[in-house]
Amino acid sequence: MTCMSTLLVVLEETGAGHDGLPVLALHRDPAPIAKVLEKGLSGHLLRVYRWGQNYLERREGIQPEPAYLLLSNNEGGFARFGFHLNGVAKRNVGYVDLQKSMSGSGKFGALDQIFPHELGHVILTQFAGPGRPGKSNQIHAIGVRTDPETALSEGFAEHFQVLAVDDQNAEADTALLGRDTDQLHLAEDRISEYARELLDGPSSPPGLQARFPWWFSGTEQVLRYCAVKRNGYACEPETVSKLLDKGAVYEAYLVANIVPGRPVDAVKAPGVLASTEGVVASLFYRWVTTRDITDVYRDDSFYDMFGTTDGEVAPLENAYLKLLHAMYACRAQDVLALTEGYKAEFPEEAAVADAVVSEVTDGKGFETGPALWLANVEFQVGTSVFDQFRAMPRAHTMDLNSSSLVDLLTIPGVDRELAGRILEGAPYSSVDDLCCVPGISDALRDRFARMASAMSTVQSTTEEVEVEFLKNVGTILKSYTGKG
Repeated sequence: MTCMSTLLVVLEETGAGHDGLPVLALHRDPAPIAKVLEKGLSGHLLRVYRWGQNYLERREGIQPEPAYLLLSNNEGGFARFGFHLNGVAKRNVGYVDLQKSMSGSGKFGALDQIFPHELGHVILTQFAGPGRPGKSNQIHAIGVRTDPETALSEGFAEHFQVLAVDDQNAEADTALLGRDTDQLHLAEDRISEYARELLDGPSSPPGLQARFPWWFSGTEQVLRYCAVKRNGYACEPETVSKLLDKGAVYEAYLVANIVPGRPVDAVKAPGVLASTEGVVASLFYRWVTTRDITDVYRDDSFYDMFGTTDGEVAPLENAYLKLLHAMYACRAQDVLALTEGYKAEFPEEAAVADAVVSEVTDGKGFETGPALWLANVEFQVGTSVFDQFRAMPRAHTMDLNSSSLVDLLTIPGVDRELAGRILEGAPYSSVDDLCCVPGISDALRDRFARMASAMSTVQSTTEEVEVEFLKNVGTILKSYTGKG
């Protein structure tokens, strides 16, 4: 007999498809998975998900569904929509697709952390609507500056991994991860050594850059916990400036997008903060652990929208129900829109919301000017940070009004002094406004105009970029041969 939770349904592949959707089946042995996921942070999130389904039924007449988890042969984790089950088409129903051999707990990046991460993507899509296509053509990672749309989606999902480790009812072996100082220090030391190596060269061959694919994935999973908790991705490592002093712009780009900073390092610009998922993850982590948010309950009518009562809702769950309502009300596609929408829905919490944003951004906030995207075809980066040696090069894309010093120094004809004046003059309403910046020649202004036009030729969806990366992993790995 199949055991099935009322909150969680575990599925398996059949290998069949129908009407463009996979045909899935109930998992033959879901109990061990349900036992892990119905406790700790995942247990809280499953309850929030069910209440969220009630909310959507009341607002849109959508039939409530449990949370679905597919254990498949696919590598990695995905939030997906649409499948067939027991002869019924569930065309717009969300589900989480995870690799069936994934460890259940006890490792950074285990099932009890990645399941809430991917369910977070499903929730954001259901409440804020399908995400707007971002303009960045770089594959996201915890420290990579992409665009505000990607950063909101990934940052919201990312913060659940921190909470999953720290939850007081987490699996015992997962709870130990947060106290494993040796592993945490090793990750921080390794990423710092990588930055030092780019500045000074490897201490012994092969160096960390030459072995990047073999150590970074595991290190990043640890940094998703410890660097997010300390808000390291809000600060730019001092090494970036030192590399720029040496003229090593590509290496500076790598450090700026991979290495978390220290508290003594300079805080990044508002637009960069809003476009970095590690920063957005830190924001949500602080948001849902701030008692002036979690412990402030609404009146009965608020919880009635979710088909529950305040007495059934734990403080953490309370914070999420308010976030879901704000997401739905403002259809937020970036962190600024969501925080402003939250304050509009709950004005009496505006001061504490502003305080959390201020803490994460060092008082800078997330607000910037209109997005003016440029594609610098003369500065090539790799297809993802794993492509350290640019075996599959891509033009670097950036938003002029959210640009960093590194971004501007990738442009031929822009030196450090001019880059500083460009940054001081932002935001701009169009690239034509650059003519007002002292030192911008007609030739350089034309270059900026060409970069704006080039966006139409280099723009790809996030999925297209990821597919390209997966198709060319072999080519990328070959570029490491002989780099030691």
